[in-house]
Amino acid sequence: MKKMVRQQKWYESPLRIAALQADYEKGENLKVIDKWAGMGFNVEQLKHVLDVGTNILGEFRLERHGEILREYIARAKAQHIRIILYLNVHVFPPGDTRAGKCAQRQADGSFYLNYSTYSCICTRSCWKESFFQIIESLKEFSIDGIFLDGPMIIPGGCFCDVCRAEFKNKYEYELEGADKKTIWQFNADSMSLFMHESYRRFKQIKPDGVFYNNAPALHPTASYVDLKDVLQYNDILGTEGGFFDMNKWAYNWKPGVTARTLEALAPDKPRVNFMAGNHYPLSWYMHNAAETKLCIASSVAHDCNVWYGLHGPSELLETPGGKAAGEMFRALSEKEEYYAGSESMASTAVMYSLNTERIYKATIGATDLYGKAMDKSNFAGDFAKSFMGACDMLLRSGMPFDVIADLDLSLEKLKRYECIILPTSACLADGDLELLRQYVAGGGNIIASFDTSLYTPDGECRRNFGLSDVFGVSFDGNYTDYNIWNYVQTVTGHGLLDGVEAPLMPASRTGINVKNHGNGGILARFLGALKGRYDVMQAPDKPAIVLNSFGKGNCLYFAGTFLEHFYDYNFEEYKTIVTNAVHRFSHVP
Repeated sequence: MKKMVRQQKWYESPLRIAALQADYEKGENLKVIDKWAGMGFNVEQLKHVLDVGTNILGEFRLERHGEILREYIARAKAQHIRIILYLNVHVFPPGDTRAGKCAQRQADGSFYLNYSTYSCICTRSCWKESFFQIIESLKEFSIDGIFLDGPMIIPGGCFCDVCRAEFKNKYEYELEGADKKTIWQFNADSMSLFMHESYRRFKQIKPDGVFYNNAPALHPTASYVDLKDVLQYNDILGTEGGFFDMNKWAYNWKPGVTARTLEALAPDKPRVNFMAGNHYPLSWYMHNAAETKLCIASSVAHDCNVWYGLHGPSELLETPGGKAAGEMFRALSEKEEYYAGSESMASTAVMYSLNTERIYKATIGATDLYGKAMDKSNFAGDFAKSFMGACDMLLRSGMPFDVIADLDLSLEKLKRYECIILPTSACLADGDLELLRQYVAGGGNIIASFDTSLYTPDGECRRNFGLSDVFGVSFDGNYTDYNIWNYVQTVTGHGLLDGVEAPLMPASRTGINVKNHGNGGILARFLGALKGRYDVMQAPDKPAIVLNSFGKGNCLYFAGTFLEHFYDYNFEEYKTIVTNAVHRFSHVP
């Protein structure tokens, strides 16, 4: 009997997606498609023609945009470029009369303003019916898909009249009286109900069309999104992994790390990194050529497509950064056979804990859609900095690695790797703790930091680390503030400390107080905390780095915010110890 082979969908081939996010084209919009064709793009996520003579929101209206859209699609098809139509589903412009009835409100009744001036759409409001009519009107156009920018839910959740009424109808009490967990679920349901219905309606008119939205992967500020649910209505998983804050902490490795994380979340789906050609938020100030090439290459190298977007005029393509983008995309268009369908050979992985992301404090650069963080100040560490710090160590050392996530985690997924790093993975589920315990007992190796496994997925503090036996330490219930002028003293002669030549190395800003009970050894201790930089030096005290064997495997545990501290200060000794451990625990290609 012949085996049936599923026919590949068009969007499962390499995508090189162009986007022009505003209309500064002075009536020459139809010529933009020729520029994309000359640069090697094969898809446009089309927005600029929807902005002609209006605002920058990309809100489609048949009577206003029908003619130019038809002509633009015809020109795109002649250039063999597919069209995915951009649709705004997250904000109203200033002065839009719909905002009074259909915008999200904060608990005090005021409007929350995104981009400082735009009110945010509530997808439970009557606005949604007008949006569904827009989807229906697209059936007469030969577009290849739609992209939804948003939706987003404001920090604290929406308290508009519609949400208040629907909450009371469902739970039989007022929204103001709800606990954080219930508020989270209610707002996550708002997102889910709207997106599933939008997906269903679009697929009715375009069964082969692609549907996806701006997903918040690797963006902890988006607090009301269930990523497992997101995967059900996204044909492509895409996120703003190439938007950078314009400051000295702009993380140039971010696209490659994001590409790895998207693969961990959706290994069986196409993935795309949204890359702004400009620095955020300066729409007319482009990345230089080197930054541009690095962002594109590091995404594609990890089996991720690239969306390249301009937020100013298309003439910015003549800048060094714009020309570098053209050079990269033309090369990619000619060499698909060399990178399409590639697989990672990494033997090391870094955990991205979605459970921790939802509950724990995380500082991460703002993007275009996801900006303001929720208040999670009751935690001592910083999950995002810890994760990025671990990735930064490996990247600076030239060590291949993947990202894994606690989404449908299995022993099979864990055993794919010889070494797994758990950076401040605080809020792990009991089932995942047991999988990690089995993984190490069977010969796997982990590197863990700070309060990993100390909390449940709901943020409840356990009495002890859930992986205390694997770490070889117990939590004594306290933390120590080491500020930025304290030290750690290492032992001498241990192989994991090869290359650490400083007699004392900087302590992490925060230490978690632990007692060693394992069968390994203490590799380093915090010196007693100094009151100031010129205080009298104290004797070695609490364990800082502990190596423990568990079953056939090993655990290297850092009792402090070492990975966060590396992200901020790049202490060479931290990187040396971690990379020594990775080399010892795994076969590095």
